Amino acid sequence: MKKKVFIRICAAMAAFFLITGCVPQPVDVSGEISVANKSLMDSFIKGDIESLTMAYTENAKLFPTNSPVIEGKENIRAYWEGATSMGITKVDLETLSAEAFGNTAIEEGKYALFVEGDFIVDEGKYIVIWEKVDGKWLLAKDIMNTSLPAPDNSMNFNSGNIFGLHHLKITLKENVSPAEFEKFYTEEYIPEFEKLFPGVKIYLLKGERGANKDKYGGFICFKSLEERNYWIPEPGKMSEKGIETLKIFQPWQDKADKMFTEELISYTDWLVF
Repeated sequence: MKKKVFIRICAAMAAFFLITGCVPQPVDVSGEISVANKSLMDSFIKGDIESLTMAYTENAKLFPTNSPVIEGKENIRAYWEGATSMGITKVDLETLSAEAFGNTAIEEGKYALFVEGDFIVDEGKYIVIWEKVDGKWLLAKDIMNTSLPAPDNSMNFNSGNIFGLHHLKITLKENVSPAEFEKFYTEEYIPEFEKLFPGVKIYLLKGERGANKDKYGGFICFKSLEERNYWIPEPGKMSEKGIETLKIFQPWQDKADKMFTEELISYTDWLVF
């Protein structure tokens, strides 16, 4: 009896090693995927949306942040056309890892979106499932999400709506540490500003890569175009109500002026689609 049990155990172990030995081992294809991403980035900079679209499989799906699934080449084409119309001038893709299992590869990476002046307005992470078709790696599933704080329910991000957006570049004064600035900006400056200016949200950006590493930027978002025009009817010009409200905010602005400067990089109306 014991001999039969022993034989069965040995047979089971042999079968296990036989099966696991047949499972294909992952192959590092980081170099190949980085080359494919370089082509994507070049196409976007050139405004060649056709080449960008052709980098996806016929039934590809895109999973952007705060958006429904975008399926099919035509819809993906419209998505990237929308990105260029919103002022995005460059997309940076950094492959962290990419492993292939036969003709399927899984990539983990980080992205950054730039506007005019080579200023980062969004950073995040992504996972892409690639498929090799006729010897070429194509995107099949493109999943991305921003590292920025999530907007609250006061922001109207429904499909087809427009909201105003300002891009800011923030430069710290020499005697101000990053920790001191971040504490003041997130715990005092932003809460007081948003309390006095209903319908406005401020988001702080901190660069994580390249020349923008540890540099700061920000978004001033308006929940609607009407809200934006109520406070700022045109670039660089506050409404009378806005000027009155800024006077109330002056104590926090005085403290801010001692710590950092802000530069308006661009002024955009964004269509949420």
